[in-house]
Amino acid sequence: MRTIKVCAGIGDSIWVLQKLLNQNEKFHFQIPDGSPQRGKPLYDLLPQIASSAEYVPGLTYTKLAKENIQNRKQRWMDISEKTFALTANSHVEAGKRIEGFLYDLPTSYRIEYATTKADSVAAQKLLYDNTKRYIGIYTSAYSNARNVGGWVMLDWFKLIRLLHAKNRDIVFVIVGAPYDVGITDELITEMRAAKIQFINTTGQQLPVVIELLKRFSYFIGFPSGLSILNETLGKDGTMFYQDKVKGIINTWADPDRIKNGSIKECLFCDPLAIYDWIANEYCLIDKL
Repeated sequence: MRTIKVCAGIGDSIWVLQKLLNQNEKFHFQIPDGSPQRGKPLYDLLPQIASSAEYVPGLTYTKLAKENIQNRKQRWMDISEKTFALTANSHVEAGKRIEGFLYDLPTSYRIEYATTKADSVAAQKLLYDNTKRYIGIYTSAYSNARNVGGWVMLDWFKLIRLLHAKNRDIVFVIVGAPYDVGITDELITEMRAAKIQFINTTGQQLPVVIELLKRFSYFIGFPSGLSILNETLGKDGTMFYQDKVKGIINTWADPDRIKNGSIKECLFCDPLAIYDWIANEYCLIDKL
């Protein structure tokens, strides 16, 4: 069995998997072991491509970029090595469409994740009212927001308050990892004070988060693997980006869904501007 070294992020991995899912081999995947460790659960949910996956000490993003076999071989059919690094990051960051990465393989815009009945039941218990319409919100942590120039709590609250004023029956569902703290805590305090309906699901395991995403009417997310994963489920949403990686915008999602607005990718902007697009161009409220 061959071994592929991949980047740590969920989104980074999905870009590679969009191609690898269209060949007949299974692999052992090696993932950087730096904190936070978030990549392995994704591969555990993909038995059709991953026989196993492990975190490897000393494996870094810099090393992977340097060793990336795409630096030497652009076609999948030419890669015969038993062990190699593979990353699509430099490809999409340069503004190139995902179809051109390993261009001799088809591209999968949808991915089937091996969640279980128990995962589905857990999500159903969290989103217990089938008459409600749920909008997912992923804010990330203060440290991430500062590093990428993303929104602070007041920006997220402004957008939520605008959507709430349009339809007071919306329930906002906060998702994120246990380390996504700061903004989430303050946002929850503000929503509670404003009597805006919300459910805090921060800290749920990835399989349950996937089942939550399936149940959302819309998802609005900080630049992260969750926004990318949401699109591979065929679920509508907005994904923000920071300026330094703006080249990724519109490079990896289904072109038809980009064209019809099912996925909106843009730089962080004034909350009123994205509200105007979501409410008046995408017409979210009318679709609920």
